Amino acid sequence: MSKRWTLVGGSLLVCGVLAAQLEAAPRPVEWRGSGGWGGGHPYALSYNRGAAVRFSGEVVRLERVTPLPGMSDGYSLLLKTRDETLQVDLGPAWYLERQDFSLEARDAVAVAGSRVRVGGRNVIMATSVVKRDKVLLLREADGLPLWSSWRQQGN
Repeated sequence: MSKRWTLVGGSLLVCGVLAAQLEAAPRPVEWRGSGGWGGGHPYALSYNRGAAVRFSGEVVRLERVTPLPGMSDGYSLLLKTRDETLQVDLGPAWYLERQDFSLEARDAVAVAGSRVRVGGRNVIMATSVVKRDKVLLLREADGLPLWSSWRQQGN
């Protein structure tokens, strides 16, 4: 009888150890996607290389926006140039909040991007923002977002 209990006790001990190891094992990463900001999504596809522009001006304000329904939040800045006030879409909040770059009202900046109409708004989709000696790169010249995990490989 004692051999039987020793076998049962040992089996329970092994099961307990295995269960503890499974519980402590790393869980798989749950990818959430780009929130609609990826290179193949409708927002990014609206980038128009033929409408490339450059502006210099002063930041009026930085605001959180949702460019198209179903997208995650992003940042846009209101830029006052000598001739007009422009809305400049920068990119997804999750990307910009991890950059070593800040923008505040009254900052002097230079912006490069594409003039487009997205979701009923006339905006500049920024490819870069320069503030003093710092450059925030956002998109390739063809509009492909730098935060996109997919890159088309050239020959």
